[in-house]
Amino acid sequence: ADGRGDRNGMRALVVNGLLVGLACGIGYALLATALWAALPSVFTLAEADRQALRGPLALLVLVTMVVYPLRVFSAVITGLQDVAFNGVLTVTQNLVAIAVTVLLLVNGYGLFAPACAAAASSLLTVVAALVRTSRIAPDLLRGWPRPSRDRLRSLLSNGVGVWFGP
Repeated sequence: ADGRGDRNGMRALVVNGLLVGLACGIGYALLATALWAALPSVFTLAEADRQALRGPLALLVLVTMVVYPLRVFSAVITGLQDVAFNGVLTVTQNLVAIAVTVLLLVNGYGLFAPACAAAASSLLTVVAALVRTSRIAPDLLRGWPRPSRDRLRSLLSNGVGVWFGP
């Protein structure tokens, strides 16, 4: 759509992408909750281990659910070929993950250290992409058309194809 100069098409992709991301985020949270309830009995996870994992896992599930729909803005930045920003963001994301992990491990946060690092770096990425989108393509954040069933279906089928592709 960007190559064609089709800003309306881009806005439609954003709104439909947000809806697909929202549905995936909710689906992910429901699946994670169901697996949390079922897997300890399957793997005979000790109660102490279950308690140790509960908080970090809940944090990761919550953040992932929130981040899923917002990842559309990372896709917008990629689609707009903002390569320099994407490069800096990727390096920054990795540095934040390392720094948060080390800082929290040194201070005794145990399993929360990698969970917080993953959460912080994921949130940083989507928020930075949203802010960047608002600066370089603010028109894509307003005047959204109604979601289209055909476009939603196309996004879902393409996404599933990527997930299961080689």
